[in-house]
Amino acid sequence: SARELTAAHLDAIAKARALNAYVLETPEKALEMAAASDARIAKGEAGPLEVYRRNVEVSDVRSAINELPARYRQVLYLRYVEGMRYKDIAAVLGLSLGNVEARIFRGKEIVRRKLLQIYGSEKDRAPDGAKGV
Repeated sequence: SARELTAAHLDAIAKARALNAYVLETPEKALEMAAASDARIAKGEAGPLEVYRRNVEVSDVRSAINELPARYRQVLYLRYVEGMRYKDIAAVLGLSLGNVEARIFRGKEIVRRKLLQIYGSEKDRAPDGAKGV
């Protein structure tokens, strides 16, 4: 029906925007957008669909990160969860700064590809001009 097609289309747009927020935008922008969504949910301003979508998005990102090889998962955790600087991660793990940078880049790229498999190709994204990682 037309209603189902419209709902499916809107869902695809929402998924594309979620993908942009979590993978294709800067980490700071992703955190800002996630915080805004969380604030709407906490204030009771979000509808049930937004709450559901947010939960699905978070679950998809966590799953993609949890599936990473440990060498990538570890540096991403230290950088984005613990908020450590690259040089501090290198010191803690006994790696060179270049190795930390490469692992973070590769880990993010693997997550990006996994989420693209879930949400569709980059050509299917919402046409908002978002840049890659």
